Amino acid sequence: MTDHLGNIESVARAICARQLAVQTDAAEVAALVERFWRVAAALLEAGLIGDDKEISHSVEQGEAAWAD
Repeated sequence: MTDHLGNIESVARAICARQLAVQTDAAEVAALVERFWRVAAALLEAGLIGDDKEISHSVEQGEAAWAD
């Protein structure tokens, strides 16, 4: 495990905030990050997303990551 994954919550929150900022009003980003960062953490732990990329994956793979 690399050092940047040692604190998965902060990494997941940052990824989530970055992705949401593109499509969401800035005033809503913090609340949405609070709501969805766990999804980003599950995808990150499963290797389906990274700090700088999202790996193409199926809905089933995303659901499996969330279930773990």
